[in-house]
Amino acid sequence: MLDEPLEFWRIFLHPSQRRLVEQAWNGPVLVRGGAGTGKTVVAMHRARHLAQAILTKADANGRILFTTFTSNLAADVRADLKNLCSADQMAHIEVVHLDGWVTDFLRKQGYKREILYAEDERQKDAWDRAVRTKGQDIGLSADFLRDEWRQVVQANGIKELSAYLRVQRAGRGTPIDRRTKEKVWTIFAAYRARLDSEGLSEPEDAYRDAREILQAKPALLPYRAVVVDEAQDFGMQAFQLISELAPKLDGATAPGGIFIVGDAHQRIYGRRASMTKCGINVRGRSRKLRICYRTSDEIRRFAEAIVQGIPVDDLDDGSDDLKGYRSLFHGPEPEMAVVPSSDAGMAALVAWIGRCRDDGIEAGEVCILARTNDLVRSAADALRKQGLPVVTLARKTADDRSKLGVRVGTMHRAKGLEFAAIALVDVNEGVMPPKWLLDAAPDPAIRRSVVDAEKALLHVSATRAKKRLLILSTGSPSELLPIQVRAAA
Repeated sequence: MLDEPLEFWRIFLHPSQRRLVEQAWNGPVLVRGGAGTGKTVVAMHRARHLAQAILTKADANGRILFTTFTSNLAADVRADLKNLCSADQMAHIEVVHLDGWVTDFLRKQGYKREILYAEDERQKDAWDRAVRTKGQDIGLSADFLRDEWRQVVQANGIKELSAYLRVQRAGRGTPIDRRTKEKVWTIFAAYRARLDSEGLSEPEDAYRDAREILQAKPALLPYRAVVVDEAQDFGMQAFQLISELAPKLDGATAPGGIFIVGDAHQRIYGRRASMTKCGINVRGRSRKLRICYRTSDEIRRFAEAIVQGIPVDDLDDGSDDLKGYRSLFHGPEPEMAVVPSSDAGMAALVAWIGRCRDDGIEAGEVCILARTNDLVRSAADALRKQGLPVVTLARKTADDRSKLGVRVGTMHRAKGLEFAAIALVDVNEGVMPPKWLLDAAPDPAIRRSVVDAEKALLHVSATRAKKRLLILSTGSPSELLPIQVRAAA
């Protein structure tokens, strides 16, 4: 399979993983593993296996919910499942990112509030007014307060001051005493009141509202199991909802009712959750994949060096590491180029694409990734000027393998995809991590979390490559790159 085209590669189940897919589990399952170990493939095959069980039982109404964090990945998984499953099996698999599921479900239940999945001016205005009217002389920045709201209050589903006074604020860099907490809560209450007055909800609110409806109407859902991909990107409220979505038996999750895959080393959105605290008991049913069969050993070692030293959880209450991983094949060492200008960078990139072609890698198996949409557009325009066909990886749309051309996209968009060759461009100081994001960090702890998330994003992007990897910097290389790589450059 190592030499097969990517469309086969994306649905290939390694023989060592078949037991995970076909086993009759007696409760929720958690499968962890580093990038390239086949977690998403295992999840897809598990969904197919469960859909076939529904067909065998002639359960006409039964469905398998396959959910993930982003609409982009949901589109890619849906396309891959169509290549993997029969039409009858696909008819029993619902693939949707969780925000999309919640929006659709609440709309059908007559939910009147608008859910703010991205910060807009109304949300910003609500924060500005709350801080201006209630936050005088509090000594905490607006950025800190917004982060406290997201990471502590919303993550833990806190609705009252008494709960906020009791909550543990582990990992928060700025200590807050009881009196300050009381002042902070008045700001939060003012912010919440403004959203309520305008009929607005944040995603965590919508998750809770959906969960409360399901608790009141437990027979609403047709799901015989829930399969979750990229678990590291979900927060506590999301997993509490997922626990409610799964089928129940005697008040507990039905055997095999939840199948979760993820890797906290790839957490790029800053959310985290403990399965146990969310009511999902995976003790004794947690497994770890250690064979990386997508990425060469040289690329794997480079990518692991990026996240070396970052403390990582095991998606429950323990810790995790990358010890014991191995790749099945070798390839060229990742290439690093530091150039003085954009023109020199494009010349280096075109030369690298030529070397990929000489190595038998087709244009459609080459992907150029950048940190922002503006940088992606610049790279695409420059490649087209060089006469190269280009296909942009669009949001919420699966990569159409029938289209010829070098792929270009953001690092976030590439999550869940893989290519024979990847070039990471503009990996520069001030770009990764973004200077404005670091400048906005209100304390050292939040700054560290920003840097860690950017390292995870770079790690994820590098591990999309199967055989060849290029890291291209214009001017000063990013501080996120391993020291030995920057020194060599």
